[in-house]
Amino acid sequence: MMQRPCSMRFSKLAVGGLITILLVSLAVFVAPGYCKSAAATEKAVLADDAFLDGVQRQTFQYFVECSNPANGLVMDKALNLPAGSEPVDFSYSAATIAGVGFALSVYPVGVERGWMTREKAIELTRTTLHFFAEKMEHKHGFFYHFVDMHTDARAMNCEISSIDT
Repeated sequence: MMQRPCSMRFSKLAVGGLITILLVSLAVFVAPGYCKSAAATEKAVLADDAFLDGVQRQTFQYFVECSNPANGLVMDKALNLPAGSEPVDFSYSAATIAGVGFALSVYPVGVERGWMTREKAIELTRTTLHFFAEKMEHKHGFFYHFVDMHTDARAMNCEISSIDT
């Protein structure tokens, strides 16, 4: 009996998944034994924690700095500029509906980590929710995937987003 291409694809995915699990298991359970000392392991963990803290902080900052405070819309993307560069004019950037959901998710994290006051998080959340409930352009409750950051008008002739809404 001939196998369907879909079944072969699944088999390849299953084998790839098993190999990935094996490699991750080796990295987690075997690699730590190769460290020279417990102190080296502790330093690596501290370096990892500092790195993750930095990534979390920068991610949080993106959603604060690249959001329109008047409506909560979040830019779809931004340039990664070196420190000290001139600020980019984001006024012509399209916003993404998915980004708004992420922004609403990072505000409580920012409060918990001490990066934002609870009052500021409440203010931003209320502004965003009010804007979407009362002013955001939509079709039968579905929002466009990309919209203008300032006018909320559909951008780039994009589709209605059933996933992000």
